[in-house]
Amino acid sequence: SLHSPNTHDPYLLSTSCLFLSSKSTECPRKLTSVCVHACSLLLRPPSSGAGAGAGGGGGGASDADLRNMRRHVLALERVALQSLSFDVVVCPPPAYSHDGGGGGGANAAAS
Repeated sequence: SLHSPNTHDPYLLSTSCLFLSSKSTECPRKLTSVCVHACSLLLRPPSSGAGAGAGGGGGGASDADLRNMRRHVLALERVALQSLSFDVVVCPPPAYSHDGGGGGGANAAAS
């Protein structure tokens, strides 16, 4: 099922929930920033020391990996909102209609 958490990557799902929660606390973060930090945590080699972040490996994710992650995080954000029964469809306002604007001049000239 689309709404089952077992059908999605738990890492991407948790990243999208973290991104979504930053919006609800009125402290939104840029999606790129969230993805960069999430990738750095995912790609960091496991270690027992507290200072492991400084020498961590080969420079992080590529631009293509970040674009792909952003796309998946946004898709899973919508899935999470739909699973929580949020209405994510936004209806645009009705188009401005100009009634009788063109015929007014002709009627005014005839009278």
